Amino acid sequence: MKYKQKRNIFLATVILLSKFIVFAQDTSYVKESVYKDNIRISTGFINQHINLYSKAHGKVNSVIEPNVNNTLRFAINWRFVSLSYATQIPNLYFKPAIYGNTKYNDFSLNFFKRKMGWQIYYRTYDGFFMQETNSTPVVIRPDVYLLQTGINLLFFTNHKRFSFRAAFSQNRRQLKSAGGFILMPELGYKKLVGDFSFIQKTVDNSYNYDIYQGMNRISFAVFELRPGYAYNFIFKGGKWYICPFAAFGGGISLYNIETNGTHKFISGWHSDFTFRLSAGYDNGKRFFANITYATDVNANYLTKSVVLNHSSFNFFLTGGLRFGKR
Repeated sequence: MKYKQKRNIFLATVILLSKFIVFAQDTSYVKESVYKDNIRISTGFINQHINLYSKAHGKVNSVIEPNVNNTLRFAINWRFVSLSYATQIPNLYFKPAIYGNTKYNDFSLNFFKRKMGWQIYYRTYDGFFMQETNSTPVVIRPDVYLLQTGINLLFFTNHKRFSFRAAFSQNRRQLKSAGGFILMPELGYKKLVGDFSFIQKTVDNSYNYDIYQGMNRISFAVFELRPGYAYNFIFKGGKWYICPFAAFGGGISLYNIETNGTHKFISGWHSDFTFRLSAGYDNGKRFFANITYATDVNANYLTKSVVLNHSSFNFFLTGGLRFGKR
């Protein structure tokens, strides 16, 4: 009797485990490609602006921007790992003679699996422009430099049916509509420096900016947590898809600020909103393509009245080629 009970328990456990394994590898929702690697080329535009906003005595804005706009990105993917590099290309609208020239470099190393992933990024912008008022000429600021670097973690729920890789890098194919929550902890560092103040002269005074008058350097480390949700809408059995993704959160920051040669260390907090929309075509063969819009809006609360906003808006087209059969 004891032997039969042990055997029945063992058989029941095997059946339950087998069902779990089948569900965990449910290919009716997510399917691996017959090709394990791919290369991708993207082109599009990026629009960024940094705004030191004050509402101490009415609303005052001081905006500075890099002249990047048109970009070209190359990426190569080896199964779970992706390495990419982006730089600017000439554009017809924001001519360097008027808006200056920005040297833009963007490196990223990504690792995505079913349950989690991470991204290490390193971006530099060398050369900005600013405008005193709408009626004055653009002031070119080749002395201003921005560095962004950090590591971003991603944890995916409902990973048995929803694939982040299928929606945004097309390393897999999703065959049925599904979504899931995404948790994004991030540890980052930013540095914005210039030879002199990057606040517009007409408003650069203690009346508007208090202790931040004459700011020509701000660097800060941030730790933040952003929960979000993505849903991949699938059409024609997985050939077409549309995936919106939104996340909102915030964290704590430690700032090093230089104003007229004086350094100040302050602590604060910040908020961050991320939105991405990806739509593409993928029939599981060698070639695939997508269109992506992405925006990130970050607000750093230096005081109750002074806020540093950093906004980024991206739109790009991607074409890919798979290789390396399994």
